[in-house]
Amino acid sequence: MEQFAKTPQLLVFAEREGRVCGCILASVEEDHILVGPVAVAEDSRRMGIGSAMMKAVETRAREMGQNTLILGAREEAEPFYLSCGFQPNLFIQLSESDSVERLKALNEQYKVIWESQQEGWSRLMLRTPQIDKALQRRYEQEFPACYTQYVFIKHI
Repeated sequence: MEQFAKTPQLLVFAEREGRVCGCILASVEEDHILVGPVAVAEDSRRMGIGSAMMKAVETRAREMGQNTLILGAREEAEPFYLSCGFQPNLFIQLSESDSVERLKALNEQYKVIWESQQEGWSRLMLRTPQIDKALQRRYEQEFPACYTQYVFIKHI
């Protein structure tokens, strides 16, 4: 609730036939906008509602002086974020504090844009020009305890 009070303009919703059919909640996080849950009612999907709401978040972010949107996505939503112009980045996390080099060794083709080894975790983010499910699965097979997810970034 505190976040709503700070940036109520980053709560975007859509109505259809007199009822709320979609919403996006975003927040300011240092140098970017973190886009949280994006939801569109099932009977209102594929009508451009999600895209329109995302454009509204972009407009409001620019008005606030922000120029980067970041979000994590469920696998079934990845095509939507690509269609909105977001760049996919593979995030890999392993609960071992000294494994970043091992994680990096499995990647042969993509640029590492962020890495971290702290508090018992090794984390890596790779800039991929498209979603690479084969690489994602390779990480999951090679490191069964790792967590992977695509994080989407858009510079506006």
